[in-house]
Amino acid sequence: MLAILQWRRDATARRFAVWMAVGTAFFLGLAAGSRGAAVPILVVFLGAIGGFVAMGIIGLFVGAIVLSVGYKLFLAWLEPAPASEAP
Repeated sequence: MLAILQWRRDATARRFAVWMAVGTAFFLGLAAGSRGAAVPILVVFLGAIGGFVAMGIIGLFVGAIVLSVGYKLFLAWLEPAPASEAP
């Protein structure tokens, strides 16, 4: 009986932690988007969730930053080079 009660307590704690992580990642994405970052909120959200899964609470912030920078570098790589003037 005690094991069942302990499992229920742990399940509730896990659900709470997941909801807190999702909420924090969502609001982190909104905050980054409102500061003029030209990165879609979905990219920031996925980075925050992935960072949380990989590194915990610190990963919420590190994951969002790393994925946002990677996204901007990818867009810069896809952008055509400006035509240079021929002498």
